[in-house]
Amino acid sequence: MTTKSNAVERAEAYYDSSEADAFYQTIWGGQDIHIGLYVDDVEPIAGASRRTVDSMATRLVDVNETTHVLDLGAGYGGSARHLAERFGCKVTCLNLSDAE
Repeated sequence: MTTKSNAVERAEAYYDSSEADAFYQTIWGGQDIHIGLYVDDVEPIAGASRRTVDSMATRLVDVNETTHVLDLGAGYGGSARHLAERFGCKVTCLNLSDAE
């Protein structure tokens, strides 16, 4: 039987906690929980976060409706939804947190 490491158990407990969920909802709007590419010091987090996803997506070759993307550590799935809407691709999300 495979057991979880202490680090995995702690990460799960953190990301599944109501405190973390409330924080990410308040700060990042509950869509993305990654850092962003900011144009200036006053840009809202959501725009900078979306720019990060767009920047990564432009580095992919031929993303279209036949492409299947695997989003590891997908969080709330905001990046996955954005990619699917923008390119029409299929996205599979894997994430440690049941709450997210």
